[in-house]
Amino acid sequence: MSDAAAPADWRPRSIRRASLFALVVLCAALVGEKCEPSGLLASQTLTANPSTCAMLPSTGPLALAFGSDTLWVADASGVLVPFEVDETPPQIPAALSEFTIPADSDGNGSADTAETDALPPVVDDIIPFGTSDLLLPTFGKEAVLLFTSGGTLVTSDVSVPVGFTEADNPELPAPGGERTQTGFSTKTCIAQPVGALDSDGGALVGDCGAGVEIYSRTTSGVAVDSNLAFVTFENRTTDAFEPGVVAVYDFNGGISPHPISAGSTEIATIFTSGFSPSDVVIHATRDVAGDLRRFALVAVSGSTEPVVTPAAIDVIDIQTLELVASYPLGTGGISPAGIQIDAAGTVAVVGSPIDREIYAVDLGVLETEVIPTTIPPGGSPVDLSVGVIFNRTSPFEIAPLVAPIVGCPGAI
Repeated sequence: MSDAAAPADWRPRSIRRASLFALVVLCAALVGEKCEPSGLLASQTLTANPSTCAMLPSTGPLALAFGSDTLWVADASGVLVPFEVDETPPQIPAALSEFTIPADSDGNGSADTAETDALPPVVDDIIPFGTSDLLLPTFGKEAVLLFTSGGTLVTSDVSVPVGFTEADNPELPAPGGERTQTGFSTKTCIAQPVGALDSDGGALVGDCGAGVEIYSRTTSGVAVDSNLAFVTFENRTTDAFEPGVVAVYDFNGGISPHPISAGSTEIATIFTSGFSPSDVVIHATRDVAGDLRRFALVAVSGSTEPVVTPAAIDVIDIQTLELVASYPLGTGGISPAGIQIDAAGTVAVVGSPIDREIYAVDLGVLETEVIPTTIPPGGSPVDLSVGVIFNRTSPFEIAPLVAPIVGCPGAI
């Protein structure tokens, strides 16, 4: 399940798996319907005025999510547009307007484009948080911004503990310092393991604090559990992917890097099972012993260039901050829409950007399989192939469109 409550449903696994199959079929049917011209999102155009056909300010990647009753849509130019979707067609609310991310998006006192290797922020996703707030992971400018459904950025205290190395987190306050900001930089040095390779087979040598830092890039997702924020990085370079990473931040009223262990002066970073982690969600369940466990589920998309590598859904133990299990999905990739979990918390579903396919896994195996809290040196995360319902080899395929989607007049 996706919240803190303990699961009450202890149906036999065979019954549960049958219901999961039905649920996935229903989900796929809904997705397929929305791909048809008769579906709401396919047949309606988001407009500012019923008599016009106003598209978003620019083309490019889109992210969208509900904040209260308003649908916020982000485009590649750093503009967020609100819509009331109970109107036909959906309208920009009279009380709200477009929001343009400011030049200093995280409020650290320096323009984004003036910082080392930084570009204007592109919103990769919009994550509902609390009752009305939203979290905006951005890349170009690597950060997580704090946003309200009312259309404003929120301030929070951002700090770095004493003892950290300033070069490890160059766009956060100096170690021991604190600033009030509208977000927090996620540019952090990643200490590469011995023998690390990128997706092209190139050797990676990075030593934090020694002048040969390899920094995180392509911030792609964020999820908050209690006082911890888990941030995923695709770590895409111009021609390959570096090893995928999840970084952890304290998120309890203020924001600061979470140490890798008590007394440590390095940020907690967790390497994923494959390249390009694109999303993370929190999931709570009972384990085989009946104890309450909390996991961060990470969508690992795999590399798409120069070679295609496998996708997976990784399972991170939130208490120990270790990768403890993984559902292998094959070389199908995972769409930027990320992981969707049904209301009962029994199945996780992802889409493929390569083909019109859906992959799904049975979260019930986290209750029936022995999932350790830590992996000994030299060990491997638990292989959860037993819980894979659909994958690249055996996908749920969505029927192709029967007609093209109709948008604004003249639009391609």
